[in-house]
Amino acid sequence: MVEWPQERRRRLSNPALAPQCLADIPTDLLREVEGCNSFEALVHAIVDAFNEKADPQEKLTNLSTNIDQPDAFGDYDENVRQVVLALACVKALRKMPTREMWEYLWSLAWHSAPLGTFLPQVVIAAATTEAAFRDQFFVVACSVVEVAAKNPGRRAIQRDKEVGGNLREHWQKHPQLAALWRGGFEHSFHTVSQDDDHILSIVAEIDTTEFVRLLALYDYPDPVAHALMWCGASWRFERWKAVVSVAPAAFSEQAEWNGSLILPLLLGIARDQFQFGLGREPAPSQVSEVTDGIKRLAAEVAKTIAPRADAVGCMTRWGNWLVRTAITAVSANPLPHPTDAASQGFIEDALFDALIVEMPADIWSPEPAPDAETWEPWCQFVACGLIALAEKASMPSSAKFLEQWCISPDEWPGKPGQNLRFHAAPLSYARKWCTGALQLA
Repeated sequence: MVEWPQERRRRLSNPALAPQCLADIPTDLLREVEGCNSFEALVHAIVDAFNEKADPQEKLTNLSTNIDQPDAFGDYDENVRQVVLALACVKALRKMPTREMWEYLWSLAWHSAPLGTFLPQVVIAAATTEAAFRDQFFVVACSVVEVAAKNPGRRAIQRDKEVGGNLREHWQKHPQLAALWRGGFEHSFHTVSQDDDHILSIVAEIDTTEFVRLLALYDYPDPVAHALMWCGASWRFERWKAVVSVAPAAFSEQAEWNGSLILPLLLGIARDQFQFGLGREPAPSQVSEVTDGIKRLAAEVAKTIAPRADAVGCMTRWGNWLVRTAITAVSANPLPHPTDAASQGFIEDALFDALIVEMPADIWSPEPAPDAETWEPWCQFVACGLIALAEKASMPSSAKFLEQWCISPDEWPGKPGQNLRFHAAPLSYARKWCTGALQLA
């Protein structure tokens, strides 16, 4: 089984504390509960509360009190009584399968940790066994996500409600592939992460393809990044792999990015998970073990990307980014570098090498994509050289690269000089490299 490093550490160090689970309660007992007159009364009480727009916190207290009565479910143990409310909520949703009803049910769950635990489990169980409910729930989920996508920050506290709209507006004006690779969406967690009322995480457990379809309704990255985290992509490798396998195409045959958010964000998540934790002064044996671990995990990431229809475009653009992020570390150290897990830039190097292994021969284009960002051409030139050394492509000609430097002092303030500065941005700290290029020019 392939795992992220932190996923493995959690599995090995986590104490054997079993979480509350619907599957631990006998099916016959659940049927018995649902057959009680008190159960139908509970369902009607939830529907009435929704129709009356009753305060969720007050209503939850009232419902819990009624459930605990001896003539209702008071004779059952605590776990069963907690599940009863979740079962009744799902029955209410069956009666009124609307976005508004789900939002009300989740507002109840917001004030109850047990309901927040069991409501998703009951929905998942029902959707897994009943096709009609599954389809019904997906319609409700689509409606919830559509509203969330159009109303960024709708669940944020009052002072932060405008932040979500600003994030969306900024992205629509300045969409940038590098921003997706870079990540850093933690700052918007409190603003947009709750907009979908937890429905996307539930859909992800039922059907990954439907989850991705709903995720594609968003037109800015923050809620997509948060949903990918909540669905488990950042702490379960197999979930990450499943989502990558069905994520919509993001790149054309010319490696042009079509604006799709999901795959680039997933690749950013993958890079962030290479946290093997070497420490400051690791033993040689530990360095060797982590080096092998990084290489194995990088190979699995590349194998996941390889079957995709847009694999070449994906490898091209992400490869450029991996080269960019590794350049500073590589240039600041004597060759050969990076050599192992203790070397800066080794993770990027291992990922790029793994992509090259999975890449078919003679399909890499030395020409930047039509929408390449200003920093990409030189990174792609470096990438082409590395691919050629692996005998997967012809060595790129240096003539075109060197021609850029043949400009007069008067041209430096103009467009030719500006283009050079843009191209050199990732290499600004690699002084030896840049000096050598200038001498060649």
